[in-house]
Amino acid sequence: MVLESIGQALKYIVECYRMVVEEPKLLLPSLCSVVIGAFVGITVIVASILFNVFSHSVVTPFFVGFLLLALFVSFSVNYMFTAVASFAIYEHVKYGRSSLGKAFRRALSRWPTILGLAVIAAVISVLASSLKDSRRRRRSVIYGLLSSTLSVVLEEGWKVASMLLIPVAVIGDLGFVDTFKKAFDIAKNNLVLIGAGEVGIRVLTGIFGFVGVAFSILAAVGLFWLLSPLSFIPGIAVAVVFAFTAISFVITINQFVRTSYYTLIYAWAEERLEHGGPAVTAPAPLKNAFGI
Repeated sequence: MVLESIGQALKYIVECYRMVVEEPKLLLPSLCSVVIGAFVGITVIVASILFNVFSHSVVTPFFVGFLLLALFVSFSVNYMFTAVASFAIYEHVKYGRSSLGKAFRRALSRWPTILGLAVIAAVISVLASSLKDSRRRRRSVIYGLLSSTLSVVLEEGWKVASMLLIPVAVIGDLGFVDTFKKAFDIAKNNLVLIGAGEVGIRVLTGIFGFVGVAFSILAAVGLFWLLSPLSFIPGIAVAVVFAFTAISFVITINQFVRTSYYTLIYAWAEERLEHGGPAVTAPAPLKNAFGI
């Protein structure tokens, strides 16, 4: 079953590359999310360090608030660009071409829902971090196992849920509450497809991500080794820029694959609801990869 899921996911990734070849601009929102998110993420890291350093002081509430704000900004940026990518992918598959301008306007029109999702994500992230910290402070094996399991369930569960919630919100043009209702209905009626695709895609994007990042770092070290005898500082600069660019591209591709997958699941679910149940043909990438 797992091997079958991985095989189907590999076919789907090929379909994603085909979409990008047909319309390269589809990658731009995911790339913006990765690059801008990387800089915003620095703030989150600094906030996390400060929170850990001062977690036992009287100013803990301040750092908790700062951490929540930093996470909220980070998730807001990520979710907004994911919404843009989702709508552009939807238009590409349905009409053969997309408009990034229209996708941005549509995403911005759903800003209350997207920011609401970012708030939930920030709170879940802090709760999961608190559970991990409490596990380290307590010596109970049972407590440590339970807190570790709960933190993973919270983080991973929300990660999967948000990937479906964002397309529902931006394409369905729904409010906050209706987005959750619609996403729950879609998940309930497509558990097998979501589960199989999630397993295969997560395994393959994890492998591709690891190999891509490792290759990027090795290539950057090689560039530095070649350039450093000529000039040390420019050698470092070129190596760092190359590594950042290459790693950003790898993460962008992986993010695009996941975003497109959940976007097309939503598009197919809506099409079946509107035009007559299971007889409706799935979008071409899903059909070619999963045979549905």
